[in-house]
Amino acid sequence: MAGPRPTAPEYWNEYAEPWGCIEYTWNGLLNNLLIERVAGIRPNKPGGLLVVEPNLPKGIDFLEIAYPVDGAWTCVAHHRDEHSFLTKVKGATEKVEYHLKLSDHFEVQKVLVDDAAYEFEIIDGQITVVVSNQSDFSIRILF
Repeated sequence: MAGPRPTAPEYWNEYAEPWGCIEYTWNGLLNNLLIERVAGIRPNKPGGLLVVEPNLPKGIDFLEIAYPVDGAWTCVAHHRDEHSFLTKVKGATEKVEYHLKLSDHFEVQKVLVDDAAYEFEIIDGQITVVVSNQSDFSIRILF
């Protein structure tokens, strides 16, 4: 299978099948913390929606997560610098709803979405972008 491999061995094997190992179960909670709280990835398979809401801690400017959905890999990467926040999604199998909460001292200059039809709104410093029917795209927020 081509593509990235998870670094959490207790989650999936090389065939994207669930796999567990009693010696490694102690770090399962840490992996969920990274996937859900830091990378902000919350798949909702029954609802056909992938929610992406990154929350990178200060000092972490890049994070990439790959996880299996329906036997294929979905990759989400976040890049942050002092003037922008970039999220790249590859292999999405469902609609993607993206949220980014900006601190009060940032003002959004532009929202750019490559290669996808999208809708977006900004309410109380939170940007929401919804992308449908597109597996690979990027969202760049300039401030």
